[in-house]
Amino acid sequence: MNSTIANTISDPTSFKAVVDYGLAIVGLFFITKFLVWLVRYILEKNEKREDSHMSLLTGDVKKASEAMTSMVNAINSFKTSVEEAHKYQREEHNKILDNQGKIGESLIKVNDSLGQVSENLGRINGYKHD
Repeated sequence: MNSTIANTISDPTSFKAVVDYGLAIVGLFFITKFLVWLVRYILEKNEKREDSHMSLLTGDVKKASEAMTSMVNAINSFKTSVEEAHKYQREEHNKILDNQGKIGESLIKVNDSLGQVSENLGRINGYKHD
């Protein structure tokens, strides 16, 4: 085996081939090392960009959440005020209906009284009912 290495070193074409392959391997190593560095650099930049985008997105989501909470509170407040207004309106309508019932009863009594007045006036005037 030692003779093979000695023959390779002593033969200039073989030595040149070994050097060429060695240089090619070293060149490929540096290219690979550069590509690894480039990929890491790109990944770090993307991570920083992603972090900045996430912080912006988180801020936007927080603002949207606050806006939605504000809208829900406004809706609930409006709903409560409408329910109170409708409760008041229902009470007023019930009072009106009760008063209309009383007015109807009063009208019936007035009608009966007018009927009696009509009969009395008829008797006074000599009109006879059948």
